[in-house]
Amino acid sequence: WDAGSARLLGHPGFPALATTSSGFAATFGRLDGRVTREEVLAHCSALSEAVDVPVSADLEHGFADEPPEVATNVARCVATGVAGLSVEDSTGRRDQPLYELQQAVERIEAARASIEATGAEVLLDAYHAFSVVPVAASTCVSFIPSHTSSRTTASHTSPSQVASASASMSRWSAAWRCR
Repeated sequence: WDAGSARLLGHPGFPALATTSSGFAATFGRLDGRVTREEVLAHCSALSEAVDVPVSADLEHGFADEPPEVATNVARCVATGVAGLSVEDSTGRRDQPLYELQQAVERIEAARASIEATGAEVLLDAYHAFSVVPVAASTCVSFIPSHTSSRTTASHTSPSQVASASASMSRWSAAWRCR
């Protein structure tokens, strides 16, 4: 959640660390999704500087709707020294909680191109917000092989794995919100 906790976790031998949008927001007394791009970028920089292990950043929805702006924000995040980052397909809007598939794909393609343009070895996680809106597993599976590069993570490759992950994440999210 902060540089101090990152240092503590880095000492027991964790091979890498990741930021958490909800945890970081909580340090301000805010809800998830209520921090600014500048706050997140400063947080990523502070954590990257505080530890000697790779840091992966939760870049939420990339702090933009359109692919060129997502690309700009991803490049700025890479400049903080992170080794990985995630961009999710959740819009943060009640009327349309997820980006349309084509726009989601274009946003991730722009993010990947932005990372490659920096020359940095950074892992991109195209994160699907299962807990926001469960989708048909076949849609996720068809997205994975045709729209990810070799450096973009795609850990669930069968409909049953995607459905299982969706159910698990929904249960975890519901349990976490109740605490």
